[in-house]
Amino acid sequence: MAVKGMTGELYEALRPYVAALPTTSSPINLNTTPAPVLASLSEQAGGNLSGFMDERLHDPLQNTQDAVTRGVLPKAVGNAPPLPVDVHTAYFQLQATVTVGDAQMTLYSTIYRPPGNAAGGASSPRVISMSTGTE
Repeated sequence: MAVKGMTGELYEALRPYVAALPTTSSPINLNTTPAPVLASLSEQAGGNLSGFMDERLHDPLQNTQDAVTRGVLPKAVGNAPPLPVDVHTAYFQLQATVTVGDAQMTLYSTIYRPPGNAAGGASSPRVISMSTGTE
């Protein structure tokens, strides 16, 4: 393993919570992120975490300030940098599996959906990577 102390088991445990994207500025979507990722955003996160996880299914956040109002994230203090969060997603993974007889093939595609344009309309999504057999 390339990182001292990391094992295959640790990598597998982290796999559902980590994504490698072609950018350094992709915020975490508070409406879709798993509970462990949400809890990791702040030592104070999670005051209302369990209730929020169910609540967001029928009443998603409209903006990041909603997370503070609902007690999911703490209010920023002093000059602390803002958390890398949002309520929108720009990257998606599509997994398509085709089975013909005994043969099976899986295609993974990473799709980028840019933010809306200046007129308020959605920009067209585009495939930025594809692979077969591996994510």
